[in-house]
Amino acid sequence: MLRKKTIENIGPRIESALRETLHLSRFLQKRRNDVVVWLENGYYEKGIEGYIIGPGMDHFNDLDRNQYCSSYVKEEYELRIGQIDDPDENSRLIKKSIRQELSIYQDFWESVVALRILRNLVNLLTLQAYDWRLQIDKSNKSQIIREEIRDKLEGLGCDLGSIIRESYATQIRNAIAHRDFRIDENHIVLLNYQKQEYCNFRSLTLDEWEHRFALTFLLNNELLSVRAKLRKLLSKEATTWDVSVPSKQGGYRLLKLKYEPTIRRFQIQPY
Repeated sequence: MLRKKTIENIGPRIESALRETLHLSRFLQKRRNDVVVWLENGYYEKGIEGYIIGPGMDHFNDLDRNQYCSSYVKEEYELRIGQIDDPDENSRLIKKSIRQELSIYQDFWESVVALRILRNLVNLLTLQAYDWRLQIDKSNKSQIIREEIRDKLEGLGCDLGSIIRESYATQIRNAIAHRDFRIDENHIVLLNYQKQEYCNFRSLTLDEWEHRFALTFLLNNELLSVRAKLRKLLSKEATTWDVSVPSKQGGYRLLKLKYEPTIRRFQIQPY
């Protein structure tokens, strides 16, 4: 169960790590203002064979996942458990909260949207161009998380890489997906344990699970929050930003983006 004191202890670290990473991205981006394209989800739409800037259907579909995270907070498990004297009811609520946490954990690390955001952030930090055509291989997400996101961030000395190492484990994600776990009074027992790499956890104490979940949960929240704050900051620096968009004829063309305060996003403007 995620407790208030855990959020207070870990929250500042997550926010600081993302702020540090985004600060670096603004100076290391290969192509001018790619960070604005990153903020506004530049992507290639096969259906119309064109490049688009904006939320897109993936992001609208991802709203359900974020709403589910919000519903978890509204349950107020810690407050409710503190008001109940019945040990059996407390145990039931704790297990219910953990099952919801397991679902939120899996959803984040399975989210194509979240992984695309993190992967393209790594591109900006490693002096690569923003990848408009980036596709997340759904059969190989664990390798992408470990090798293309976590390891590269750690190589740059970014705490965000360490946060991902402390929070994400392939075995845990797989155990949740296949219901290969059991929750008892003090542990989450992982039934997919094997004596090999990526499957070597027999169980997690509830404190160990809380730490992993808190990092994941707060990373998801801060990705939304910090990106919104960066949009607002950039809008104060300039009302319009020129970004480079791939051209069908090859090379790049310029598009002008303007911050629209009513929707709190940058939108394409005609030249």
